Amino acid sequence: MKKIIFIIATLILFFKINIFSADLYPFQSPQKQTQFNHLIAQLRCLVCQNESLSASNAAIAIDLKNKIYIMVQKNQSDTEIKSYLVKRYSNFILFKPPFIFETYALWLIPFFMLLIGGCVIFRMVSNKK
Repeated sequence: MKKIIFIIATLILFFKINIFSADLYPFQSPQKQTQFNHLIAQLRCLVCQNESLSASNAAIAIDLKNKIYIMVQKNQSDTEIKSYLVKRYSNFILFKPPFIFETYALWLIPFFMLLIGGCVIFRMVSNKK
């Protein structure tokens, strides 16, 4: 019985949060709302641990959502909005940073670490024989 009450309370809370968030950012068209939701899902909160702007309630995330909302209302494209944010906050704000000179380490270090780890494990196993 407690589980059922918990599930119902969670659903009520979830739907109330969605209703309130729709009131925070009223849009003139569904396309702009889709653009806004797509952007805040692709951009990282700068102070949270790997959270998107849509999931974060940090003060800077709220400020960034407000800025993105204003830019979407001014009919700016995704590219213009992202380039503005990257210019201001660097590529860290993007969940998928581009493969450029400044981000080589972000993209290549995991592969090198796997290679080194594989070599260490192979050597340990071969030394035991």
